[in-house]
Amino acid sequence: MSIQIRSEKLCLSELDSIDLAIESNKHLDSKMNEIIKSYHNIDVSTAMKNLVTVGEILNRAYAGSIDYKCSKSIIKILSRYQTTIHNSCLTCSTFVSACLSSLQYHKCAITLAENDKLNEALKILVQCSELASKMVEASEELENQADELYKLSQQALIDAVDKTNVPEDEKRRIADLIRISKARQVELEAKTSSLFKQINEIQEEKQKIDRKIDLNSNYEDKKRMYQKEKELTDFEKDLQREERISNAEMAEISTKLKNLAVQDEDLKASEKSLVLAIHAFGKIKTTFELTRQFWIGVQNHCRELSNQNTIRIDAKANLKDEVIEALRSSGLQWLCLGKINYDAKKSIEKAKKNVDGLQNNLPTKSEALRIVQDEAENIRFLSMSD
Repeated sequence: MSIQIRSEKLCLSELDSIDLAIESNKHLDSKMNEIIKSYHNIDVSTAMKNLVTVGEILNRAYAGSIDYKCSKSIIKILSRYQTTIHNSCLTCSTFVSACLSSLQYHKCAITLAENDKLNEALKILVQCSELASKMVEASEELENQADELYKLSQQALIDAVDKTNVPEDEKRRIADLIRISKARQVELEAKTSSLFKQINEIQEEKQKIDRKIDLNSNYEDKKRMYQKEKELTDFEKDLQREERISNAEMAEISTKLKNLAVQDEDLKASEKSLVLAIHAFGKIKTTFELTRQFWIGVQNHCRELSNQNTIRIDAKANLKDEVIEALRSSGLQWLCLGKINYDAKKSIEKAKKNVDGLQNNLPTKSEALRIVQDEAENIRFLSMSD
């Protein structure tokens, strides 16, 4: 996916840090928001905040599972979760640095183009393509880690009922809960994937129409452009609606968790906490997949800038202004990518500070139900606030 944005006012004079680069381009906030919206229908920062929530959920899941088989599964998840948190924080930091490097490359390329060295300017963008390729690989690894956590949480829920004194009707009820949870997650992922693909196709078609309008504007083309923009808005609303449904389901389970009677409810508390974790991990997995698709789009865009025939023709025709505009547009997109990762990094650092303490301070059985009762309302609030 790519998007053409008029960005002649892009400022590349403050590149010592990503926050300075962002601050020096505050005048482009609306354009940056447009780019971010075109690539990110599920907010990356929200996904990272959900990682914090998952840690709290798992802590309560362990509290409700003491003396049960599933407690071992939960400790395994906590260990993998700890690794994922640290890897995610490191990856976001690496991506921010990569975006700053890419902006430096763009600054050099623009300077070359302004001095009529158009071919040399385009060659520099090969470095950006290589950076984007590495970013795709790293984000794919994080997606795989999230997927593994998602599957482990499902297995832990199954383990939660592997107890001889659990009544058969209770086992059937939990089995139905697992089945519904799995089916809902598969449905959400399928819809998300389909919607993202259709949004991508509409964006590309919209771009073609936009270029045609630039060359030869007429009423029919503008009418088609309006229709494509409407389709894009409708698909984005569908995606957001699916996200709200998922959040509502998490909130409903949290409410049930809060209202459990303070009796021998350890297993029920554990199972409901784990269902919350399943939804959260599935949501994280979906978000990482969308993020991975974004970085693939960045990689493809960089390849277009270094190999696209139109830009080569512009360079051969000595159309300096067109080449410089393409470079500035690309630089603006890299700045947006840096901003997204910078925001995600700030969010996930909060989880990083707490994650090490989770395993070191696991609750005792006497604390278990109190923790489950006291914190469920907080989880419900967090899940509804996305």
